[in-house]
Amino acid sequence: MGKRLLNWHIENKKDYCIAHGNVTGNARFQNGEKIHTSKIIKTEMIDETVFIHTKNSVYQCEVKDCCFNYQNQIDILPFTIADYKEKYFKDFPPEKNSITLEFSAEIDDFFKRAIVEDSGKIIELSMSVHVGNFQDSCLIGDGADGGKYDIRYYPNNIIEFYCFDTDNLPLYIVNSGKTALKFGTIHGETLEVPAGSKKLV
Repeated sequence: MGKRLLNWHIENKKDYCIAHGNVTGNARFQNGEKIHTSKIIKTEMIDETVFIHTKNSVYQCEVKDCCFNYQNQIDILPFTIADYKEKYFKDFPPEKNSITLEFSAEIDDFFKRAIVEDSGKIIELSMSVHVGNFQDSCLIGDGADGGKYDIRYYPNNIIEFYCFDTDNLPLYIVNSGKTALKFGTIHGETLEVPAGSKKLV
């Protein structure tokens, strides 16, 4: 399938542009790892797929996976935000002093983004995929060993959490997709989150 970016947006650095997102299909990185590209040479769009060309790579980016809350209307973006934002974007602002995990059934490994709101400061957590012998798992955190936040889950039909270190902050789950999702908590409970809704775990 080639290289893809999920949860992506393009940033204008004044003299050039780069893209940010969770990468898949790139041997240099783990699937789901958050990266930014090198300088974008050009973009093109076929149907609702954007192709971002850098010097050495081409990344496929689905419009539905665009992080519209970060994306500005810039010349290199090959579509008009207003044409798609209402169709694909529903904002769920984070609650004060909490963690919000956003999932969608339409995205690989379900993960879209993770936001911490801590005393007015916004922190975006990253997700990486750990390839296991029997079961892959998804690791969400602040990118440091011994970090404050460590949330892990198995991306099965029921998304099963097995590590839940939130530094005592309450955790909300957002389902921004089109299909209801079920989550297994570390307490053995099953939580169903309908499409387009948010629930406190």
